[in-house]
Amino acid sequence: MQASGSRPPGPSKAGAPWPRRLGSVCWWVLLVVALSAQLVGGAMLGPPGRKNRYIDAELAVAVAQPAALVALGVLVALAVMPIPTRAAERGAQVLTVLVAGLLLLLLIYRLWTGAADDRGFDPESLAGVAPLLWAGLVPAGVLIGRLERVRRMGRRASAGRARQR
Repeated sequence: MQASGSRPPGPSKAGAPWPRRLGSVCWWVLLVVALSAQLVGGAMLGPPGRKNRYIDAELAVAVAQPAALVALGVLVALAVMPIPTRAAERGAQVLTVLVAGLLLLLLIYRLWTGAADDRGFDPESLAGVAPLLWAGLVPAGVLIGRLERVRRMGRRASAGRARQR
């Protein structure tokens, strides 16, 4: 006999079992954490401008290094975790491509200018952070490839179902 307010485990209103939905939510949270950390790490090393004018170079490195480590760790975990089927359809690949592209542009700028701009970075401090951000692009690329594969497999499966009808 069940309590009056509880319902039996099983499919939720959306149709997916709750453990799968919980796994999908956790996957999305990890993706948002990883992409946010990548953006923060890249923005701290970005070109001088009105938005980062008052951020000291030492503070920027102190923020960018842990952000790069978090992004690298979470992206490696996401690159080996199973991808929820709906994630590929809902823009995870687009978000990852946008963030990785922006980070790549910021890193190319920093590679081009080095420490010789108005921000006042030391070459030694950049040598500790920039490789971590470059390394974060590798699992991001792997994740983009895996998301594309899941998206294509989902498209083939839906086309096969349409032909059977």
